[in-house]
Amino acid sequence: MAINAKFGAPNLLVTFTMNPAWKEMTDALRVGDYGSFKQMSHYRPDLIMRVFYAKFKVFLADILHHQAFSKVIAYYHVLEFQKRGLPHVHLALIMDPLDATLDPA
Repeated sequence: MAINAKFGAPNLLVTFTMNPAWKEMTDALRVGDYGSFKQMSHYRPDLIMRVFYAKFKVFLADILHHQAFSKVIAYYHVLEFQKRGLPHVHLALIMDPLDATLDPA
């Protein structure tokens, strides 16, 4: 609430969700003897979080430093887990009103 009081309401609300089919995830899972057993991603929460956090950092850098939407003056995010255990982030972005490319109408 303090961020909203100082900078105004968010212009964008973005959700970033983990995909267990990401190549980095599937490549790191073990295959058993004779290829009959493939390790499932939900048995590796450590790997899930490592891949998710790496992808989220790149996503956040695109938005903040490379200004994918426009100049961001403030942001905040919340990390949550779905019922099946996969993480996702809700990201609120407050854009610079002088640089905003989004039409408020």
